[in-house]
Amino acid sequence: MPYVQHLSVRVPWHDSGWEGGICADPLGNSSCVLLENIGRRRDDELEVQHAGKGFDELPGGLPACAAERGGFLSGRDHVLRASHPYGHTDALKPVQAASVAMPAWSVHGIPFFWLNRKNLQGVMEQQPVRGYSQDPEDFAINALGWEPAWVLHGDNQRAVIETFFQDVVGGQSLVFFYLKHAPFEDHPRRMLVGAALVDSLTLPGPWPTAGRTAFPNHMWETVVRHTLRPDGSGGILLPVQALARLAADGTDVVQALAQAPETRREFSYATEHVPPDTAVAALLEIKRAAESAIALGCSVPQRSLDWLDDQLRLAWTRRGPAPGLPAVLARLGFTHPAYCARTVIGAVAEGQDPWPVLERVLGGRAGPRQVVGLITPTRQKVWASLGAEEQRALRLLARFDLTPEQVNRVLDQDTAMPLTIDELLEDPYTLVSCTVDDGDPIPFETVDRGCFPDLQLTEGHPLPVPEPFTDPDDLRRLEAAMATVLLRAQDEGHTLLPLQEMLERLGELSTIRPLRPSPAVLKAHELRPEDLDDDREATWPQLCRTGLADGTAAYKLRSASRRGHWIRNVFEELRAATRYAAPPDLAATLHAVLDQQGKVAEDARADESRAREEKTAALREIYEGRLTMLNGPAGTGKTMLIKALAQRPEVMCEGYCCSPRPVRRGSSCRTRWVTRHRRSPSSSVSGDATTESSVAI
Repeated sequence: MPYVQHLSVRVPWHDSGWEGGICADPLGNSSCVLLENIGRRRDDELEVQHAGKGFDELPGGLPACAAERGGFLSGRDHVLRASHPYGHTDALKPVQAASVAMPAWSVHGIPFFWLNRKNLQGVMEQQPVRGYSQDPEDFAINALGWEPAWVLHGDNQRAVIETFFQDVVGGQSLVFFYLKHAPFEDHPRRMLVGAALVDSLTLPGPWPTAGRTAFPNHMWETVVRHTLRPDGSGGILLPVQALARLAADGTDVVQALAQAPETRREFSYATEHVPPDTAVAALLEIKRAAESAIALGCSVPQRSLDWLDDQLRLAWTRRGPAPGLPAVLARLGFTHPAYCARTVIGAVAEGQDPWPVLERVLGGRAGPRQVVGLITPTRQKVWASLGAEEQRALRLLARFDLTPEQVNRVLDQDTAMPLTIDELLEDPYTLVSCTVDDGDPIPFETVDRGCFPDLQLTEGHPLPVPEPFTDPDDLRRLEAAMATVLLRAQDEGHTLLPLQEMLERLGELSTIRPLRPSPAVLKAHELRPEDLDDDREATWPQLCRTGLADGTAAYKLRSASRRGHWIRNVFEELRAATRYAAPPDLAATLHAVLDQQGKVAEDARADESRAREEKTAALREIYEGRLTMLNGPAGTGKTMLIKALAQRPEVMCEGYCCSPRPVRRGSSCRTRWVTRHRRSPSSSVSGDATTESSVAI
């Protein structure tokens, strides 16, 4: 079975649907200009004059958004113009401007991450880039006279691009369209807007030249034709423009926005690979968002929903039962583990488990020729040196699309809560619970797709655990899901959740088997908030009880409970401590700083005098208090107060932050401050007028 590679492509926000026209309200689109290429080049006056018209009606060429795939649903051909970024140099002066023919229903893809020379080194650790050579690259750098960040020699550029697209198969590979910026207050970091199949690819050729250049140069734009049409056939387009209108009228549309299931860089760098497991997750998320949009009264064509169901079935089959094989092979020390995993998967029929084939060859027995060629005697020795339990653990971990780093942390017991192999084999959902407090927690959905996949995978390839998962209300599953919900709520600023909100958030998770535990199930599993303990000294389970103001119980992560208790103790200790004594010349220090701002107009002196009195009182409180939180809109003087504090020699001892009383150089810091600036939710640009700040001292 050949490996099928899926893609993601970034598009800019468009208020009328990406059909090859200017926005209906160009100045109202403040999202697209956050993409540098558009923000730098958009001609606002010209676009306002031609609002709502087609690209071909714009005098002087295409709008700036066309170069960012703003017409990916256009039914007309158009031509992009490109100039070589280094064409001004002596080495590349003969390079001419080029044209990129964009047929209807297409986008151009550029794998920016791969074409960054530093990043490419990490890529080539996972898979070979045949045709890439360092010697030509060094020659090109010397000829140019300086070293840019990008792969420079044309032969190497071609090798990278061909390798990136080599497993993209027309009629089978999916392409996901996503936004980086959108006009929604609480939109996800990356927001999916649609999906289609790749129809065909046209790889780029060399740059045209008017003579000999110092080294070859290859263009980067690969034309990707897709199957999605504006009527909803050939793919699915979420009704995001209709949702934007609802949001503008005050409707909460957050649940109808599809969050790209990004765990690595799958939805970054403009064009990237989407692994099979992530493709399933993205389709599930699009389906969930589409259903929510329909519930809000938006229209999604039935043909799109039918297409989505068909592609989900196929995506599960192509995902197979071992999406985590690359990370497991990396653990075993394979060179180019991603390439090796694709080779092993390609040696079995579509949807079949490659693990028995791999295990047989690692054990020294016969197998497919392409797999045997990957297995060195050293890899066989490494495999033989593992105990039976660790071999079982590796097979289990291959069921989940984990990173090599995550696999290593789990097996090396280097997670926030160490996990033994026996515990892992008994309950794979502990991968979630034991990494909740890690910097890189394992997502619940990643493990859930391995434990509760599509029915065809469940029946054909049972999970290798002693107690199978046969019920979506399994205690192990519910505990892990609840821990994930609490973790994500923490990211939003909520460290506890009442029962009803917990149930709502469980239902919002993108899963094959919905999480809707009944009161009877929660009672049977003792998972109601009142059933949990509130012991901060315990380490397990992750869920614990806390109380609301009305006396009812709520859910909280045990680690959050411990942190809250520690912070409360520190605050109480600081509040109880003796206050520092402010020096008599403190006000003079503040006035000296404020005087540097220039003279005050005659009619503003009374206000300035009153403001200085308030600032003096605030500075005294900051100086004397052991802990002070200073909060307020921009321009109210917070920074001036910190500048004044920093002028005091007893505070800043020769560059060392120390207590407001004389201490010797190098002593520990007793006073510290952090300034945080938070952009207003309605703002799309930075600046004092749209910034709110807080200072902790």
